[in-house]
Amino acid sequence: MTSSIQPEVSLPFNKTENGNLKGKPEWLQDLLGLLFLFLMAFYIFYPLLFNNKALFLRDYHFITYPFRYFLSQAYHAGVIPYWTSHGFGGMPFMAAFHPGVFYPPSVLFFLPDTLLAINLFYFIHFLVLGSFLYLLGKLWGFSFIARLCSSVTGMLSGFIVAATLTSNFFLGAVWLPMVFWMFLKYRQEKKIGYFIGTVLAIAAQTLAACPEINIMTMILLYAHCLGSIPKKEGMAAYARMSASLGLAVVLALGISALQLWPTAALMDHSTRSGGMNYEIHSMWSLAPHTLATLIQTPVYMGEAGSGPYPVFWGGFLHTLYMGVLSLIFIATSFFFRRDKAIGFWLVVFLLGIWLALGNNNPFYEYVYHSIPLLELFRFPAKFFFVSSFAAVFLTGFVLDALINHTENHRLKIYPVLIVLIVLLGWVGWIGLNQPDLGMEDSLIFLFIFGSAYFLFYFGKIRKIVFTALVLLLIMVDLNLKDFRLLPMIDRIFYEEKPVLAESLKDTYGKHRVYSGKIQHSPFSAFLPVTNPLDGILLWKQYLRPYTGMVYGVENVAGEAGLGMGMIKQVIWVAAMKQADADGRLRILKRSNVGYWINPKGENRLDSNGDPVISPDRIRVFKDALPRAYLVPRVRWVKDSQWLNTYYHKEFDPLQEVLLSEPVEFEPSDHFQAKVKEVSYRPNHVTVKTFQTGSGFLVLMDSYFPGWTVKVDGEERPILQANYFYRAVQLGPGEHTLEFDFFPEGFKEGLIVSAFSFLIMLMLPLCKPFKRLKLQHSAPALPDPEKASEIDPTTNK
Repeated sequence: MTSSIQPEVSLPFNKTENGNLKGKPEWLQDLLGLLFLFLMAFYIFYPLLFNNKALFLRDYHFITYPFRYFLSQAYHAGVIPYWTSHGFGGMPFMAAFHPGVFYPPSVLFFLPDTLLAINLFYFIHFLVLGSFLYLLGKLWGFSFIARLCSSVTGMLSGFIVAATLTSNFFLGAVWLPMVFWMFLKYRQEKKIGYFIGTVLAIAAQTLAACPEINIMTMILLYAHCLGSIPKKEGMAAYARMSASLGLAVVLALGISALQLWPTAALMDHSTRSGGMNYEIHSMWSLAPHTLATLIQTPVYMGEAGSGPYPVFWGGFLHTLYMGVLSLIFIATSFFFRRDKAIGFWLVVFLLGIWLALGNNNPFYEYVYHSIPLLELFRFPAKFFFVSSFAAVFLTGFVLDALINHTENHRLKIYPVLIVLIVLLGWVGWIGLNQPDLGMEDSLIFLFIFGSAYFLFYFGKIRKIVFTALVLLLIMVDLNLKDFRLLPMIDRIFYEEKPVLAESLKDTYGKHRVYSGKIQHSPFSAFLPVTNPLDGILLWKQYLRPYTGMVYGVENVAGEAGLGMGMIKQVIWVAAMKQADADGRLRILKRSNVGYWINPKGENRLDSNGDPVISPDRIRVFKDALPRAYLVPRVRWVKDSQWLNTYYHKEFDPLQEVLLSEPVEFEPSDHFQAKVKEVSYRPNHVTVKTFQTGSGFLVLMDSYFPGWTVKVDGEERPILQANYFYRAVQLGPGEHTLEFDFFPEGFKEGLIVSAFSFLIMLMLPLCKPFKRLKLQHSAPALPDPEKASEIDPTTNK
């Protein structure tokens, strides 16, 4: 049996007329294409930029917005936010990586309007993604319409749009097309400017703070380049490519060292430093039933402010939807698999899904134990990142291949017919078994595409009509299904203070707040909610971490280490979980918690049906430890006894402090003391005291490397007190203590960054590389006059 497609014909790398604007100069086509993508992004973000809307849901409300707000306030104060007091008694902020303090687009947070800055922040990322997808498609020889189809699929795919709400995962992903385009242009033209662009693009992706995405991008780029080098060029070509990409990565990491070095130092205090066990690592594996969202995305119902919200939001990835037309091209790519580029991206697409299945893949545990450093990262579902971009690229490659082979009569209609029948059956089966996934739209789009292709195949419509219809179907499909994955709400939702924030406005720097259960496990379901909007409204009203960053309230809890799992924070959470109700109250009081927001009882609703948490929900702990106090005695304990002693009901923390290392100390017979002042500035605390004998100041802020203290202008050691906090030994008299925080590794990282940046600036002064013509990833089409001489079975 002979194949319905002659296997020897591959896509051209640079030039094709399919779907191009005839008679138009190339620069005008590119201008029109990029303008089209700009207008599409503008359409998506218009409500956010001009209609006073804001994003909400998922990580955005309780991580992204508070962190960016805190970062913005630090920028306006003219300081680098090394530390934040909001969460776990204070914790490193800049070194935690996630906040993106040195991420280049964060410069937008110098704008006075933080919400507008965030909206512009995401708008610009969508433009970067779409623009470089277009340019990369041009570099790979896509036709004009194919470039637009690929770019629109990338910008509006459910995977990318939904990932916006998981912040750093999205931020890292959008840089892949720029990294690819810069390096491939450098290989093609050997211009040093493209090499520098590669370095800066890799550095930007690195600083986006999703190292898994960074690593996968480099592996993909390297694999793609290896496959594009003709064997006849020999090992020297592989060595030159490897050296140039390796140098770009080294320089990019060097430029990023001011962030990476402190983050590496912080890892020493993280539970991740020894790796995560398989259960934690694979916690969010891609569930097999989620594969159904490749062809249909979840339906929506109800209103959240001014926009719809999904019925459910399960797992790390809510949807894999790339558009039903993208799935048509992915399925059809099997018939073009002998084309080098299409075969490569088809393998990448399948491999990404295979890995993303995680513990649902019987071989994944072997992968986990075999690949170095994999145990440091979460979660397997992130591997769909490579599948998503493979789908985007296959859309452009296969669309052009389909047109080329159809026009030249090298493709019979049966492959496309088989694909359409299979997909129609899949849509119908999924629609019947998962009614939460709407199937009507997908059936309509499949029918329209099939009808248009048959008309094109039999010469009833021109190719420009067919390709334009494909672009229109992609846009309508993804707008109908994926645009609403960016739920919006009136910006007043963030601007209006919760009632309790006003009641607690004077607590900053004095006492911390705890919001949650005490009678039951404090980290079980917080409150029963009927939909995501109610949950978010309650989260805000109860000032859950990290919403207090916006309203000046310090919550004692938080997401452990901004996701890095600081060991002490994990231990505090474990202590709260294991204690009974009385023990939890004692832990809170000895954690400087003066106010407990009690969620018990019904929530009163206002005229709009929104929950309002009245001030009577606040319980005041008058016997809670103050932020700073002086004690006359000391006790030395072993590490294993520290917490049991500190949280024991017989221990009096106002009379003695627990230390693990002995110090020379003579207690006084008569000890009177007073903390006169505690004041906070960014990365700094000032404490003024008076005492009549020798003793210890205990400051209820986290003990952490990087803090130093000067007592009356003289540097003194900071002691680790009561396991979590800081202590300073003082003699009699009045004292002024100045605490300052400077993160470990920042000085070294700054030096490395400056040196790497200097090297990059000097590169244009070096002798230019010998320009070598880059071999394309696929051969050009054969001469039409000789095509008839080619034997389709032997490719000769």
